[in-house]
Amino acid sequence: MRRCLYLVPLLLCLAPSPALAGGIPLFPEGWLPATVIICVTILLEGVLLRWRIKQVGFLDTLWRSGILNVASRGAGWLLLLGLAQCSSFGGEGSIVVVLAAFFFVNVLTEVPLLRLLYRQVPVTWERAWALGFGVNLASYAVACLLYPIVWIAYQGHLDEVELTNWKDPELLSRASGRIYALEADRKNPRLRVFDLREGVWHSLPDCPLLDPFEWDVKGQVCAYFPWKDGGDRKLAIASLPRFDTLREINVSAFTREEFGEWKAVQDLSISPDGRKIAFLFWFSRVAAYRDGSSYYVLDDKCKLVVLDIESGKLIAQADRWASDAGLCWLPDSDTVLFVSYRDETLYNTTEDDVPRGVGYGVRGRGISKFACGLYAFNTVTGEITWFAEGDFPSACAMGSRILVWNEEMIRILDTQGRERARLDSDRPKYPRAALSPSGRFVLAEFARRRVLLKYGGLLTVVDLDNPTRRHLLDVTWAAYPRLDWEAAEPPND
Repeated sequence: MRRCLYLVPLLLCLAPSPALAGGIPLFPEGWLPATVIICVTILLEGVLLRWRIKQVGFLDTLWRSGILNVASRGAGWLLLLGLAQCSSFGGEGSIVVVLAAFFFVNVLTEVPLLRLLYRQVPVTWERAWALGFGVNLASYAVACLLYPIVWIAYQGHLDEVELTNWKDPELLSRASGRIYALEADRKNPRLRVFDLREGVWHSLPDCPLLDPFEWDVKGQVCAYFPWKDGGDRKLAIASLPRFDTLREINVSAFTREEFGEWKAVQDLSISPDGRKIAFLFWFSRVAAYRDGSSYYVLDDKCKLVVLDIESGKLIAQADRWASDAGLCWLPDSDTVLFVSYRDETLYNTTEDDVPRGVGYGVRGRGISKFACGLYAFNTVTGEITWFAEGDFPSACAMGSRILVWNEEMIRILDTQGRERARLDSDRPKYPRAALSPSGRFVLAEFARRRVLLKYGGLLTVVDLDNPTRRHLLDVTWAAYPRLDWEAAEPPND
């Protein structure tokens, strides 16, 4: 009977461990679901072993089951550490490989232990192999069925906690300006504005249907492409909030002879002085060879082009290829930041040049040969210089700070590319974010944890001085392809 006390330290070891439940790799917040699944697995295997080996009592069987699970999970954890060192491991189908590997590791670990722990029965090698396979098959089947249920329920609980706790009106009162985002209804791609003085969203009834990914606000002017305009791509420059058209620029007039075989406009950004607008003209999807049946998925290949808003004429074009990872102007209105691979020859290979098969993403994997970063393009001199690491840049309305993404971390830079602050991610976020006019607050979309037939995030204001202080601007789960935080007069945050 006293042997059952061994379960206490075993469960204490398992409870805080971000280990593997039935061979399923977990995320940082997965320790609680893992503990539930591991406890269920210990109980299930104890019942099955008691059923097959009746000479040993249930409580004695239960602590043996705990030892078996601790040993097999430990061996699986070592395997996971080994896989983590392989930078090329990942992509579709990886979870199946992981599950199969963990299953066989668990069996190979538990079979000798079954012989050892049941030596007084005794258990032959043949029977130990049969028990090892049978018990693990049953526990894996239960874990694979139960884990998604426990995981979804727990993530849904955390979502609800955030909806309740991320309310800090005092934080909001210390910020200023106007925040522009799309309406939560994806079928209605119109802009709305959040007035921080009033603390409420206002619809813009005069806003036309616009392309959700291709618009930009600067001061009291909005540049946008009409939604599904077809044919020629005409950029509209309109005054806010009534959207009276000031001028139009027919981007399609810039022929293939001038820029090459570009196919679409991928991004746009108005300069701080409102006189220039930068575009990313999309050319092709870029890939890199991996092996005979797979390839690496890289960023899209784009050309950076700058036009004069008043005349619609070309001012400059960068002689370095760009990635589809954002644009941002520096406060001088002469320099625009864009993202490019350090090895520019990577843009020479498209998806048509590599073997068709499984595509493996490279973002967040730390593969040095695919390193990219921000480059500064001076539209007056044509000079391109290295600026800083990161992508998806966004400048504050006052112009003194630049927000960039580094994997899942937000960094705040000055206009020389030096880091001034950072916001570490506590879970993946969408790469669109904005700075308050003074650069003290960050507006970001926190991804939904429980994704079940729905997607989107929570639009949240975060205090960079105290990142635990957060305030939700919208309790509706939605996706925000673009965000803009413009100054009111005068900014006082």
